[in-house]
Amino acid sequence: FFSVLLFCVVCVVFQSTIFHALFGIYKPNLLLIVISYLALNRFTIEGGILAYLCGYFIELNSGGVFGFYSMVMALTFLAAKLFSEGFFIKSLPSQMTLVFVTSFVFKAFFILVLSIYRPLHDIFGMTMVSVFPMALLNVILMPVVFFLLKHLDRIFAKEPPSKTGIQESNVRFLGRA
Repeated sequence: FFSVLLFCVVCVVFQSTIFHALFGIYKPNLLLIVISYLALNRFTIEGGILAYLCGYFIELNSGGVFGFYSMVMALTFLAAKLFSEGFFIKSLPSQMTLVFVTSFVFKAFFILVLSIYRPLHDIFGMTMVSVFPMALLNVILMPVVFFLLKHLDRIFAKEPPSKTGIQESNVRFLGRA
């Protein structure tokens, strides 16, 4: 749990310093890759709390409205978790698809929540211009971030939730009867 939090802090620092200098407005969002990983490899409660804290770290760094990014990240995690539970995502292309979809879902929730504070016509154009480059850069960086997070999970012996745990127990029960 705390290793992922530390990794999120490092991601926020990279996003706000190095990636901002290299890519400008079209920078990748490493926390969306982390949220996609959490949707695949964490239980809903743990992943939701981690996603909320990821948003909180962004707010601490950016000086924006408190609760905005926390809410957007938590909603994005829930959507990614529902998507990952609905489909069998184990291969690299399917994980890349999850990151790509999560990037678009994040921007949709970003616009939806930001429309509470500002008129939609002011924010829609600029947000939609940056969504595709961000999603593409997220997909390119996804293997590296997933590798680092899997390595952290192996170091701390973190087991991912079983996708078929309930089904297997029912099959065993019916097989013995």
